[in-house]
Amino acid sequence: MQKQFAKYIILLLLSVVLTGFTFVLGAIPIRVLRRGFSRQSYWFGLAAMAILSFIFLSQPLAVALALLTSLIGLYTDAEEAGSGFFASGFFASVTTSSFALVAAAFWASKKKLNLVQIAQSNVEQVLAQIKSINPQINWTTESFLYQVPSAFVIFLLVSLAVALIWDKKLGNLLQMNLWVRTSRSLLNFKVPDLLVWVAIVSVASAFGQHKYVLLQNIFLNVVNVLALIYFFQGIAIAKHFFMLNRVSKFWQAFSFFFMLFQLFPLVSLLGFSDYWVNYRSRWTKLPKQTDTQFKSGN
Repeated sequence: MQKQFAKYIILLLLSVVLTGFTFVLGAIPIRVLRRGFSRQSYWFGLAAMAILSFIFLSQPLAVALALLTSLIGLYTDAEEAGSGFFASGFFASVTTSSFALVAAAFWASKKKLNLVQIAQSNVEQVLAQIKSINPQINWTTESFLYQVPSAFVIFLLVSLAVALIWDKKLGNLLQMNLWVRTSRSLLNFKVPDLLVWVAIVSVASAFGQHKYVLLQNIFLNVVNVLALIYFFQGIAIAKHFFMLNRVSKFWQAFSFFFMLFQLFPLVSLLGFSDYWVNYRSRWTKLPKQTDTQFKSGN
């Protein structure tokens, strides 16, 4: 019992530290908390840490903790109910985003602040820092501001993906017996077929010539999010290929790093084209002995 409590406290503290320094990596110990302890312990412990962070550390940290707690908790609840990766992620990200929007609107109303002006001020600061690094960038504050909604959702989705990939590794490091999700593997991640047509319409509307600027920016946000989702599918396809051909872990890690920073559009296109090509079903079935380590999303 004492060992379990110690692990519980370690995970709570890790959640605060990693969220404070990176945001994204904070999702890993939060996910392990949800998988390794009861639902009540999860919500109570992280709610307490968010409150303490709000009082003694910083308000942004408390907000970030609340967002990740909601995201991971809702995802895991949907997962336990039998939903797949995409459905669970969609439910968790949309619900968390809605919660954040309502909370921000309530806070702004109470403080009598203008959210658009606050966002614009922050965007100007970020854009100034980016231009100081690369003066050739000709982004405007307005165009950058329009991308804030998709940037927020992308941060959530990346955090969720990192948590799903690394949760079991952290659990093993702490010698925790995490409950097994299902026999599904992230190697089989596939975007619903309907989104192919949503992507085509969104690209046409975002980059086509028309006078509806607001509609164009809405679809541009959709394109940004779909590009990331199809990137995840492209990575799953590439991982499947590497496993089939027994590529070493070093070269796999190098390849994924290169894909992320140099080949992002091509990997997204790979995932997008899977609707027509269905790469994984065309290849030899993955040997069971190499697939076991990827069960439960690892």
